[in-house]
Amino acid sequence: MKKLWERSSRSCDSSQLTPPFRQALDRALQQLEEPLNEISCIETRATQLRSGLLIGKKKTVTTALILTPRWLFQVIDEGDKGDPFVLIFYLDKMEISANTMQLAARLNMEDFGVDVIATIRGQLKRSSTFLGFEDNAQSAQFIQTLKDTIKKANQP
Repeated sequence: MKKLWERSSRSCDSSQLTPPFRQALDRALQQLEEPLNEISCIETRATQLRSGLLIGKKKTVTTALILTPRWLFQVIDEGDKGDPFVLIFYLDKMEISANTMQLAARLNMEDFGVDVIATIRGQLKRSSTFLGFEDNAQSAQFIQTLKDTIKKANQP
């Protein structure tokens, strides 16, 4: 199978994030006017394995996912494209699928992660976002915790 990204994921606490990540997260929390009731956090560094005429130069993307009882925060640093930024996903009515992994397998490509179908704060409609991880125990634990937290968030 072809592999397009090399990923390394580690469980962490949001206090262990780099200062630029922590600053971006703090700005997002100020908008919500809520404390961070962190349930779980994972950081992933993804390096593109191939580059070429159509792809351009190899890039590295670092993300941190911070899960709370109501929100999933995704802090993203795309390297040389500016400061880290944050997407805030509502857990209410969030769904998880394996669509991207299934498509990758059909195309003989290797990938690991989940698709989240959710509303992102500031947007009107739901969208699907792929969250890529290293295929390891820490990632599997984060995904299971995410599923459990979504279930709790959607109970009446």
